[in-house]
Amino acid sequence: MLELAVTNSTWTFMFSNLFSGLSKEAIKAALVLSHIEIAHFTEGRIRAVYAPLKQDDAAYAELCSHLDAIAEIDDYTVNRTTGSIVINYDPQKIVPNSFLGHLVDGARKKYARGV
Repeated sequence: MLELAVTNSTWTFMFSNLFSGLSKEAIKAALVLSHIEIAHFTEGRIRAVYAPLKQDDAAYAELCSHLDAIAEIDDYTVNRTTGSIVINYDPQKIVPNSFLGHLVDGARKKYARGV
C-alpha cells in the first residue's frame, strides 16, 4: 500500500496554482456547471436540468434570486416538475469575463461534448 503524506500547505499551494488564472466568476460558473445537466444549448438560450429544484424550495428561491440579479439575462423560466431551467439572453449583451459569459462558454462546451 502506498502512503502519501500531504500537508495543508501542499494542498494550499496546489489549489492556489490550479485556480490562479481563474477569476471568481469563472470559478462560480464552473461550480454551477458541475452540478447541472445541459439539456440543450443554442446561442441566446440555455436549457439546463437541476434535479433538486423539484423538491427544494430553498434552492428554487436562491436560483431565482441569482438569475434576477444578472442584468444580461432577458428572461428565464423554471419548471419545478422537471427541474428544468431555460435562460434566454442576448449574446451581444454578455460582459466579457462575467459569470454569465463563463456560464455560456461552459454550457456550450458541455453540450457539444454531450455531458
